[in-house]
Amino acid sequence: MVTVRKIREFLRKEEEEKRKKTETLWKLPLEKRLAKGEALILDNIDDAYEDEETGKVIIRAYASENLSRFKEGDNLCLHGGDPAKPSAKCALYEDLDGELLLTLNKYEDYDFSVTPKRWILDRDYVDFSWILEKALEELERTDKTDQVLGLINGETKPTYGAPRTPALQEAVEQTEDTLNPKQYEALTKSLDADGFHLVQGPPGTGKTHVLALIALYLAKFKGEKVLITSTTHRAINNALVKIAKTYPYPFLVKVGDAEKADGLEYEDGEVMNVERITNLRVGDTPVRASNFEEMCRGIIVGGNAFSLHTSRMKFCEFDTVIFDEAGQINIPTAVAGMLRARKCVFIGDHQQMAPIVGAEDHDPAVEKSVFESIFEHHPGTLLDTTYRMNAEVTDFPSRQFYAGDLLSSEFSKDRRLQLESLPRNKTYAHILDPAKPNVFVDLAHQNNQMTAPEEATLIAELIKEAINAGLPAKEIAVVSPFKAQGRLIRKTLNETGLNESEIRAVVVDTVERIQGQERELIFISFITSCNAFAREMAGFLFVPNRLNVALTRAKTKVVSVGSRYLFNTKTDDPKHSVWIKSYKNYYEESDKIFFQLKEQYQKL
Repeated sequence: MVTVRKIREFLRKEEEEKRKKTETLWKLPLEKRLAKGEALILDNIDDAYEDEETGKVIIRAYASENLSRFKEGDNLCLHGGDPAKPSAKCALYEDLDGELLLTLNKYEDYDFSVTPKRWILDRDYVDFSWILEKALEELERTDKTDQVLGLINGETKPTYGAPRTPALQEAVEQTEDTLNPKQYEALTKSLDADGFHLVQGPPGTGKTHVLALIALYLAKFKGEKVLITSTTHRAINNALVKIAKTYPYPFLVKVGDAEKADGLEYEDGEVMNVERITNLRVGDTPVRASNFEEMCRGIIVGGNAFSLHTSRMKFCEFDTVIFDEAGQINIPTAVAGMLRARKCVFIGDHQQMAPIVGAEDHDPAVEKSVFESIFEHHPGTLLDTTYRMNAEVTDFPSRQFYAGDLLSSEFSKDRRLQLESLPRNKTYAHILDPAKPNVFVDLAHQNNQMTAPEEATLIAELIKEAINAGLPAKEIAVVSPFKAQGRLIRKTLNETGLNESEIRAVVVDTVERIQGQERELIFISFITSCNAFAREMAGFLFVPNRLNVALTRAKTKVVSVGSRYLFNTKTDDPKHSVWIKSYKNYYEESDKIFFQLKEQYQKL
């Protein structure tokens, strides 16, 4: 059972684990940190400057060889040799293939007088738990403790009976013919719920469309103040844009840093972004604590749950909070949002990416996502029809993750990859054959860890062939576990002769960052074939949810590239053994193509 004490203990252990891991990393020799992808040597850096658009202080840095695992938003420290004595504490703002933009945490922290022989970036640790601790303190001193914890622990049952206005009733009736039965159920139960409703949205089932309708109808027809929150600004921005494109609703705003507003633009307009709710004006009147309740009726706000306990939105109380991607939201973060609303709608999928948990000795009840915790007691509505994937792409994820209940729609089930012609190279033609929606190219390489040049070369060549065969570059994506492999694939693509615009249009990213996207053709680079490394990284490499996300980005075809030796990994951990078996099952069920690597690789 989840209690405030257990949540507080979870926070303490997680922050302690982050600190210990960071300090342990710092004590390793630089060569080992580089090999793990946890440090980066820079060729040089430019002086800090202030970005006119965002107001952020930015350092421009350059690295000709970047094998790091750093991703945008990661906290880093810039130093000349000792990460414990940094010249600047910063965060990775953007990775531009050889050029990195770093935002300073504090301008005064940057020591311009330091000019070391070489600059080094290391992972850093920043403690934000104090914000969630404030939320727990608020929970303890209010009368919402039983309500919030009762919901998480399954003691509170869902009830339905919230009244509909005549306008809302008419809108709901008009919507019925445009939604499938499960989408309609998700919409109506979310609108009618007195306390909460849960919507499980597997890939391609239209969960964002359902979310948009829920938010619009509550705000427009009931005058509710609605908050949309998630674990990433990208998810929040996507939801807000979906609402704006579904209906031109004027009272829509994102609260957050200007630098996190990327993606709020769309073909017909742009969702407004303000850094604090007090920067918002209704007419000529600025929003304040004294007038928020009256002036902001019918507003839809996007923002993270942390903002409700900082100066960004600390006085805001909402009628409904919608948690998007709730399968990734941990319980402390969810509590921070649940405190500020009368009703909660949880939309997500615990079979996709889960919350990141660092410590290993948590109470199992607390380390789950809020979605999974509630799902175990009250599973709510499963959206059971995918409009993204054809029947063959859907089959394995449906059986492995959704008990066979996820089906491909009439629209998508028979779709095939559209190519004007097949490559002259018979092996390439076999791999890209539209009649084979699930292909695993087994290169049988060995001893690769975080990069696989063989896979990068083959994938780049196949991308070139697909584009030359008429597939738009924007309909191709490559997914890999490690950013270092993504950089290698990008570098290899630059050597294929494709033009720059085509290369830019191809998405190459990690599983974490590609969730929510879709493409006609997905390449998965499995990379690793060193069993010792795979065993050490099993808790990352073989997470079943990662496989689910990677596979379900595809509309019509998945081409996996890897080595059979990865699936021979042995471990003493029973959980990891089960995970490895699920990956091996996928390998065995795919259409396998065994590539004669040595001769073919030389030709490439």
